[in-house]
Amino acid sequence: MTAANIHKTLSDAQLTAVAAELAGYRADRRIKLKEIAERARISIGRVSEALRGQKPVTYKTLARIAATMGCSLRVELKT
Repeated sequence: MTAANIHKTLSDAQLTAVAAELAGYRADRRIKLKEIAERARISIGRVSEALRGQKPVTYKTLARIAATMGCSLRVELKT
């Protein structure tokens, strides 16, 4: 399943919850937004908006942010 297809299976609320978890992870480790933005090649404003849940975000973007912080995202589809 591609990141585009995963996005179609996750609700905005689920993506926002993942973003909140990543924001907490970042805060606990005191990782600077600028560092994430540079490594992920995403603007610092976009990273900030994504982690605060201010604007819709894709799974692909969250995965890139997670990777820059040394963690990964895994989606489990349960039936």
